[in-house]
Amino acid sequence: MTMGFEALYEKAKAVLNPRRLSESAEAGGVGAALLTESGAVCTGVCIDTGSSMGFCAERVASRLWVSAGTATPALGPWGSARSSSRSGHRYR
Repeated sequence: MTMGFEALYEKAKAVLNPRRLSESAEAGGVGAALLTESGAVCTGVCIDTGSSMGFCAERVASRLWVSAGTATPALGPWGSARSSSRSGHRYR
């Protein structure tokens, strides 16, 4: 499946949902979308903690595709992940 940057970027933006999980943890300020070889798109959000035990959005998304048994990620011209932050920054 071919999916361009803009389509993956929109999927990453769609999962943004910034929220406080506890006094020292937040989640959802950055979203990521991974495209697999089979055409599946896995998304994830960051988990930030005060103790630096959090996870970036790309790591969360990749764990989801591994857990689901999906094929390996497709590496396109921009790599496999598209991320978006709540402030509108694009990461490649």
